[in-house]
Formats: sequence, structure tokens, C-alpha cells
Amino acid sequence: MRGGTFDLKVRKALTYDTRPRLGLDLDPKARRPEDQHVVLLTGSGR
Repeated sequence: MRGGTFDLKVRKALTYDTRPRLGLDLDPKARRPEDQHVVLLTGSGR
């Protein structure tokens, strides 16, 4: 982890399993900010 971010490289085939494990399968507004510690950035979202 550097600068508060961590790059997790996952094969496309495994994103189906990885997203729920990290809690990224739900709408971010459905959770309290205290419960959601991971934010998903894709492509050039940085």
C-alpha cells in the first residue's frame, strides 16, 4: 500500500468472485461509510 491506495490485479474471470469478497457488489450508498473501506477504481479512474 502506497499513498493510501493498493492495486489489486485480478483476472477478469475472477472478478465475479473478488468483488463480493471485498464488498464491492453492492451500491456504495447502501452501506454506511464506516462499513465500506474499499473503493473500486477502474481504467483511468485515477
